[in-house]
Formats: sequence, C-alpha cells, structure tokens
Amino acid sequence: MSRRHISFVLALSVSTVAYAAPALSQAACAPEKLNAAVDAFAAEPFSAATWRMLNGLGAPEAKADGPSYSGYAAADAWRKRVTEVAPDMPELQNTPYECRLSYPLEVLNARVAQLGAADTYIKQWLKSQARVLKACEGASADQTVLPAAIEVKPELAQTQTDDRAYQEASVAFYGADKAKAVQMFKGIAAGNSAHKAAARYNVANLLANAKNLTEARAEAAAILADPSLASVHTITKELQGYIANLEDTAEGWTTLIDNTVATLSQPAATVMANEKSQGEYSSALYDI
Repeated sequence: MSRRHISFVLALSVSTVAYAAPALSQAACAPEKLNAAVDAFAAEPFSAATWRMLNGLGAPEAKADGPSYSGYAAADAWRKRVTEVAPDMPELQNTPYECRLSYPLEVLNARVAQLGAADTYIKQWLKSQARVLKACEGASADQTVLPAAIEVKPELAQTQTDDRAYQEASVAFYGADKAKAVQMFKGIAAGNSAHKAAARYNVANLLANAKNLTEARAEAAAILADPSLASVHTITKELQGYIANLEDTAEGWTTLIDNTVATLSQPAATVMANEKSQGEYSSALYDI
C-alpha cells in the first residue's frame, strides 16, 4: 500500500471519529494537528500505532515509562518518601540503585495510609527494611538480622508477622543461599499473607536467575493465570521476556509475542486506565 493510500485510509479513520463528535473534533483536533498526525502514521505504515489507528483502536499518548519503576526511578522515589517519613534515618536514604525498591515503597505507602506516618509501627517497619537494604549492600549476617518485633495492637499483629516474614525472605534473597530464599517465599505464597503475590513473583524470579528456566516459565504462567495475583501480572510479563531471552526457544518467544500483541490490541480506555497500563502499552510499542 502506497503512502498516499495509507494517508487516505488514516484520514478516513480519524474523520470517522470527528464525524461522530464534531464539537470535540473542532476543539481538540485543529487541521494542522490532524495533518501532522496523518503524516506521522504514514511515515511509519507498519508500526503498531498505525495498525491500531487503522483498526479503530486509536493511538493513545501513553506515558513513556515502563510498567515498573526502573532502578533509578524507584530509588529516587524511595529516597524522597523516606526523607519525608523518617528524616532521622539517613541510612535509608543512601540506597544503591541495584536494590529493589518498588515493592518496599508500595508497602511503605500502604502502611502510612493505613496508620499514619507517626505511628510507631512505621518506624519499626523502616528499621527492619534498613536491615534488608544492608543485605542488598552485601553486609555480614550479623548486620542483617531484623530487630525484635514490637508489641502492637491486636489488629496489627498479623500485619507485623506477614511483614517480618517477607523482610526476612528478602534478606535471604540478597544472600548467598538462594534456595533458602525460594523456600521462604514459597512459604509466604502458600498462606494468606498480604505479600502472597509478591512472594510468588519472587519465586519465579529466583528460579529464572538460577537458570531453572522450565520451572520459572511454568511458575510465571501460573501467576498470570491467577486473577488474585493481578498486582504482579505486569512485572511477571516482563519476567517472561527475561526468561524468553535466556531460553531462546520457540515456545518462550511465542509467549512473549502473544503477550505483546494482546497488550497492543487493548481498547484505548484500557490502555489509559492507570500508569501501569500505560507503561505496559508503551513497552509493548517499543518491543514490537
């Protein structure tokens, strides 16, 4: 199909939307903007964005960030948050970019929202997390033992138990005994912990890092098949990409391509629903 034909078809695609909502098109899509859009799509006739436009799905302007924080972005967000919550704990602010901080930040924000930043349990959780970060930095075992649990209100008892179990498993994650970490995360995943989804992901991640790729791929597939683990579906799809690169098999690449196509085929409203969905879509555009 020639560029002239593609431009004509794209113009019809955009015009259909304009015809359905003339007031909106006049306010939001000036002729020069429309012309620029048509030219941009015609310049890349085989791009995923052009395919979406030709199929009536639109080409949403999603944020360019990936579906999960990069190491740098997560570390910066973590430092900013802990400086606000615990300015008297500088050891939490100088964290290496290699440490995984997206999920700890998510947990911290959830605990602060639940209890308030001044609650004594927040400081206790941060003290324990500081030991996890020590483990990430390669500190000796005596520096990574979690501080003793504190007395909390009955309604917080299970939260403290779950948080400590996950933090202890995270210490093991950064240590030399990865098999121990796998078993600890499996134990968390087998129960009703608030960290169940993250624990399941960590099991798959550790298996992949250990080059147990068949097990890792099966675990990732099981996670994605479980709606209750939706909170880690996006990063699990990323993990499947990592596994596919390591495996370099037809099955692995097929799974990765299927995931990408499914993401690119979503309605624009689904793509723009939240930052994670926008990031996943942006990554799919790049991957294809």
